[in-house]
Amino acid sequence: MGLAIAGFAAIAIYRDPADDNRPALPQELADEPEAYLEDGVITQFRDDGSLHYRLGADRVTHFERDGRATLSKPTLELHVHDRQPWRLASTSGEVHTVTEEPSADEERVELRGNVTLAQDRADGAFTRVRTESLVLYPGQQRARSDQSVMIETDTVNVRAGGFEADLATGRMEFSSSTDQRVSFVVQPNQLNTAAP
Repeated sequence: MGLAIAGFAAIAIYRDPADDNRPALPQELADEPEAYLEDGVITQFRDDGSLHYRLGADRVTHFERDGRATLSKPTLELHVHDRQPWRLASTSGEVHTVTEEPSADEERVELRGNVTLAQDRADGAFTRVRTESLVLYPGQQRARSDQSVMIETDTVNVRAGGFEADLATGRMEFSSSTDQRVSFVVQPNQLNTAAP
């Protein structure tokens, strides 16, 4: 995603080699963004040509100097091989280019405010996650939150203090917090009531 944002910035701000000789910006403009996109959609493909994700936002503001882009009302559709896509939405967010951790994903998406993560499968099964903040690593197809989460599926409802998910496999691990223990509610139609 950082590459897509950087690519957008490169297109939006073409630098002529003569620009290197221009004077520095005045201090009052130092904190201004290098580029922004309104009502845009950024689509990223994998090396094999398959769709990786689509990121839409009311506004994307790119700050090249710190490798960051802010997002207003972002929506993201993350495509996973052989599965239905995961859909994410929130009130706001940021995309960061991660460089300090050698084994980390190149980009990290931080979503805040009414965050939803959902997947509807062809067989009618579904997963829906609601929380106030979530971190997504799109290249690794991982998501995590250390905030209270509510997870609903076609078979069970879970409340937890946090979670970590492998979106490629659908595997989720739940954690408790001082305010929220992990609790499960199994849907009645999933209980095996047949006598042996």
